[in-house]
Amino acid sequence: MNELVEIYYRNFPNIVREENTVKKILSNPDNYVIEKRDKGKLIGVSVINKNTILLICVDKEYRKKGIGTQLLNESEKYILSHGFDKLNIGAGYDYLTPGVPINEETMSFFDRRYYSHSWGQDECFDMDMELKDFNHMEYRLGDTINGITYRWANVDEISEIVECADDACKYQEEKFSRYYINENLYKDGNDQRVIVAIKNNKIVGCIIASFETEGKDIGSVGCTCVRFDEIHQRIGTNLVMIGTRYLKEIGLEYGHLGYTYTGLDKMYGYSGYKITTKYLMAEKTLVKIKDFDFNDIDGL
Repeated sequence: MNELVEIYYRNFPNIVREENTVKKILSNPDNYVIEKRDKGKLIGVSVINKNTILLICVDKEYRKKGIGTQLLNESEKYILSHGFDKLNIGAGYDYLTPGVPINEETMSFFDRRYYSHSWGQDECFDMDMELKDFNHMEYRLGDTINGITYRWANVDEISEIVECADDACKYQEEKFSRYYINENLYKDGNDQRVIVAIKNNKIVGCIIASFETEGKDIGSVGCTCVRFDEIHQRIGTNLVMIGTRYLKEIGLEYGHLGYTYTGLDKMYGYSGYKITTKYLMAEKTLVKIKDFDFNDIDGL
C-alpha cells in the first residue's frame, strides 16, 4: 500500500487529494493492480476498478521505454476480459484525479492509442487561489444582499435543500442533491458545512464549504446550486464569495476547487480562482473479435 501511495505522489505532486482519501481508494480490495518493477522498486503501475483505470503512471526516469504502453495494453486486456466494452481513465466509483492531467506528453501518449475526451466541447479542470489574494466583497455570513440572506443551513432544512439542488440541476445529467443529504453537514464544528441563500423565506441557493478536507490550510467551496428561475440574480457568485471569505477569515491559506467544468469557471473566476490543471476525460471503446484484440497496439 505504501508503495502505491508513494508512486502516486511522485507522479502527481500538484494534484490536491487528501492522503487518507488516497489510501482508502488505493486499498479497495476490489482493485486489480498491474505492477512494473526495476530491481524490486515499483516504477510503474496501473490500478483498475471495474472498467476504470484509477491510476496509471511511470516514474519519470523510466518513461519512453515502452513501460506505459505495456501497462495500458495489459489494463485494456484485463478490462475487456471482464465483460466491459468501454474503458475510462480517472473517475469511476471514486477518483484520484478526475481524468488524465493534460500536458504535451500525456496528450501525445493517449492520442496515439485512440483515447478521446468523453465530455465533448466541455472541459474539466481544477481551480485554485491563494486566499491572501481574495479581497472581494464586504459581505459576510448572515448578511442580506438585495433581499437575499446568506447563512448556515439547519438540519431540518435538508429536504428543502435537496429540492433546491434538484431544481438547479433539472436540465443537467449530474445531480448535486445527493451531496447534501449527510446530516453532519449541518452540525457546528464539522469539516464541511452548508451555506444557503434565503429569499422570501424560501431556499433559493446552496453551497458546501469544506475546511482542510483535502489537506492542511486548504479550503474549498463547491456543489453550488441555484434554483433555475433565480439563476440571473448573482446568487451563485455571492455564495462563492461569502464562502471563500469565510475560508480566509478562519485562517486557511489556499482555496482549491477540484473537478470543475466549463461554465463554472466564470462564476468561480469572479472571486479570483484560476484554472490550474486541465484534464482529459479519457475513454476508449474496447473491441475484440474472436481471438484478435484490436486494442493491442504492439500487435498491429
